[in-house]
Amino acid sequence: MLCLPYSEKNKTVFYRVKEPNHEQTKPGHLDTPHQIAMNLITNAYHAVDPGNGKIDIQLKEKEFKTHSIARPRIEPGRYAMLSVSDNGCGIDSETLEMIFEPYFTTKAQGKGTGLGLAVVHGIVKEYGGEIFVTSESGKGSSFDVCIPLMKSEFIPLTDDLQNVSPSGTERILVVDDEVSIANVESQMLARLGYNTTISIGSHEALNSFKTSPEAFDLILTDMSMPNMTGDRLAYEIRQIRPEIPIIICTGFSEQINKENAQEIGVNGFLMKPIVKSEMAKMVRKVLDKC
Repeated sequence: MLCLPYSEKNKTVFYRVKEPNHEQTKPGHLDTPHQIAMNLITNAYHAVDPGNGKIDIQLKEKEFKTHSIARPRIEPGRYAMLSVSDNGCGIDSETLEMIFEPYFTTKAQGKGTGLGLAVVHGIVKEYGGEIFVTSESGKGSSFDVCIPLMKSEFIPLTDDLQNVSPSGTERILVVDDEVSIANVESQMLARLGYNTTISIGSHEALNSFKTSPEAFDLILTDMSMPNMTGDRLAYEIRQIRPEIPIIICTGFSEQINKENAQEIGVNGFLMKPIVKSEMAKMVRKVLDKC
């Protein structure tokens, strides 16, 4: 389910998007649109110049009454359209043809898995939607995600729809070698009420923990980081404070699972891209156990 905010009326109206089976809508599927937005915005952040970068994000309802000449793959109907545009480095035509392939990336080693756009493409296709890209090298990019809507209907904001995530006030050290991902994860946790500290990379995190080992109630760390991986960081931290709870985040399921997470002594793991509701449940579960 996606929501279209009408700020001039100071209220939020929810529109139903078609579920993958195209038959029903369930409130629990709020997270997949979040994954689409998070991946596209993160890519835009990496593409723009830190000095004068601009990212434009829009969410609106769009109707295609007939088959579009410009967008022939789209079926006639009403869509929720999420647009993410930037004035960054852009994408050349040769690269543009490969951007949705799994593990394809133009980022430097250690800066992203290449899963982002492949994940977005897969989610959009599951919903029966389409994603359109316009880009020119040196002039920025624009991604338009169109997901078909069910019959327009106002849905009151009930407790069931809000699906309140578990929260807390504990102190969490967030570790990732990508600044943008660390910031997103920290913001998610902060909105749940937690007090967060960000460390960029394993060495910075370890030094921070050595300085104040009692300053944190939980460590949330990436797995794939240069110089020292997340499991090694967990080991080093446990040498200082054995009881500290640790959660590892990874984009590769073969790197870590429930069994080997226990073997290396971490308390839980999360798959990237991180979904806020899953993070909220895991963090609360680990903290309550320890």
